[in-house]
Amino acid sequence: MKVAVVDANVILRFLTNDVLVQANKVRERFKEAARGKIDLAILPITVVEIVFLLEHWYQYGRGEICDKLLLLFAPEWMNLQSKAAVFEALRVYKERNIDFVDVLLWGIARDEQRAVLSFDKDFDKLDPKIRLEP
Repeated sequence: MKVAVVDANVILRFLTNDVLVQANKVRERFKEAARGKIDLAILPITVVEIVFLLEHWYQYGRGEICDKLLLLFAPEWMNLQSKAAVFEALRVYKERNIDFVDVLLWGIARDEQRAVLSFDKDFDKLDPKIRLEP
């Protein structure tokens, strides 16, 4: 089976339908993935870019961004690395005024039972408290 690492523009075309021809091509690839014909690998850094662009370029609200991405990445055939951490980060990002990249960093560190070395006190708003002062 062919494995493809998915670029942010693919997800953006699908979610926004701003380039209809490309959005339709993405739908066909997603159908192939659902049938097990291709493995679509999505990296957490790609999700960071998607969230940033949806919020700042497309002017989507946090709630809409999170709802769309949680629904999109939910199927088993969506091979999202660190899926549990990304899902938790999306849920926290939706409800709290903390940058998505910080919440994702916290989630991945938490899942790997590590600390986050940071001066950013936003990490102290999250449980468990895993920020380590530099």
